[in-house]
Amino acid sequence: AHLTMPPKAKKKTTTTTSTSAFASVGGVPPPPLPLPKKTTQTSLGETMTMKNVSSSSKRTKSANTNATKNTTVPPPPNKSTKKKETSMMNISKPLSASEKLRLKEQIERDAFASKEKIRIENERKDFEEKEKLFLKKKKELELRKQTRVKREKLRLKNEEFDAVLKENDKSKEKEMENKLRQMDSAIKKNVALVKKLKTSAITEATSVTLKSDFESKINASKYMEECIIAISRGKLKGSDAFYAAEVIHSMFGQLFQKNQRTEMKEMLKKEILAIATPMSSAEAAQMALEIGLGLGVGLGIGGDSSVGGQQGEDLNNDDDDEENKPPTPLLRRAKLCLLAELYLISIIDSPKCVYEVVKKHAEMEYDVAPEAYLQSLSALAFFAKTYSLEFLGKEDVKLISINSTEGEEKEAKTDDVNDVNDYEEENTALTARNLE
Repeated sequence: AHLTMPPKAKKKTTTTTSTSAFASVGGVPPPPLPLPKKTTQTSLGETMTMKNVSSSSKRTKSANTNATKNTTVPPPPNKSTKKKETSMMNISKPLSASEKLRLKEQIERDAFASKEKIRIENERKDFEEKEKLFLKKKKELELRKQTRVKREKLRLKNEEFDAVLKENDKSKEKEMENKLRQMDSAIKKNVALVKKLKTSAITEATSVTLKSDFESKINASKYMEECIIAISRGKLKGSDAFYAAEVIHSMFGQLFQKNQRTEMKEMLKKEILAIATPMSSAEAAQMALEIGLGLGVGLGIGGDSSVGGQQGEDLNNDDDDEENKPPTPLLRRAKLCLLAELYLISIIDSPKCVYEVVKKHAEMEYDVAPEAYLQSLSALAFFAKTYSLEFLGKEDVKLISINSTEGEEKEAKTDDVNDVNDYEEENTALTARNLE
């Protein structure tokens, strides 16, 4: 039902007056207006009824909109949702026997592929390592061949020089004297040269400058003894023994008198033998015991700390003096190689001194001096590897490439046999000298 607002009091008076006016004039009065329903609410109540009407209308509108929303047609499902539903259905389903077999085969194929990949990678790494080792050995063999050629040239020069000195040719001696007079014979230069021979190790690089000093720059004929002591006690590696022999060859080129040359050769052999010859097993054991006791006292073990400190200082002072130090095992090994090189270039006449040193190393006993035994074993192995052809008569093994076939390997073996036979035929003179 629609509610109408009640008329005010002023409007009632106007209507009554208008009806009375029509009656007085004599006209027909208009039909009366319908009276509104009576309400006992005040003006505040009127506003409340309007608010209720508006809120009820809003509720009806929202209900209608919700009904229309609920009655809308849902959108068609996407393909992705269909795929997800089908995959979920497939997963939930149990696998058949054929599907299980297929899955097992796929897992085995993947595992085999990963293993094959690891195997190929390991084979590649092994091949690279073998290739590096092959190239290293090949380089060593080429270096040995080059040193053998140089060694042969030096041997021929020394033999020719010795032959000239035996003839006592005065003209050759004058030529040598004139050559030495043109060189610098100052004391400062000779002192510097002796110091260089004693302190700096002879290598391929330093040997070039030392050879030029002896051949064309410095006259060291009056200081030959000092040079021999310095070079025999100086630093050296076993692999650089040939370069030291080259320096000694250049140094002996200044000795143009036969007696002086033989004296210097003997002196050189004695000085190098004193360092190259190892101690006996008993001496090595005694020395190891003394070093152990000395270290214990130096650390103040088993005695007064003040006394131990003083003895420790004395030991340090002795270590500072290089001349009082015993030669190291590596230096002994290098001097053994130097003796071998000097014999091979005919500066030392007999290989007897070389065999004596080798015999001393071979007589070392493990039970008495285990550390010295291992050092001697290492020295003998290095000597046999370096001078296998010269002292043992064994040809170097030819290297076979990694990619070579079986036929190439057979050819290499036959070449090795032929090379050994050629070596035995061509070097009978050398073996005779070794037996002497």
